[in-house]
Amino acid sequence: MNRRSLIRCAPAAGMAALLAGAVPVIAQAQGETPIMAMFQQWKQAHDYSNERGLDEETADAALAEAIEIENQMIAMPCQSMQDLAAKICAYTSFGAFALSDSVMPELWAEMAAMVEVAA
Repeated sequence: MNRRSLIRCAPAAGMAALLAGAVPVIAQAQGETPIMAMFQQWKQAHDYSNERGLDEETADAALAEAIEIENQMIAMPCQSMQDLAAKICAYTSFGAFALSDSVMPELWAEMAAMVEVAA
């Protein structure tokens, strides 16, 4: 097999690996960031606060916990684009609410830093 044949086969080999369930090395090496760990906690509190049949006091307590986690996440620096997405998903409750003016400067500064632009 020559080099040209290997290059032609490379995309098929990559697709076969993905279909077989292989995870890219970059994703394996990164592990879970602190923001992603908090996102999982937020999601549990968020989902619980929206369960049917909860009394108002319990739902309010779960929602307060979710909001506290959101605020902690916003204050933490992003280590990846996934972290930024998690912050935005949590803070907006998956788009149900708008980003407030109070968090926009921080998020814009983080996004600018990620693309190496002075804000």
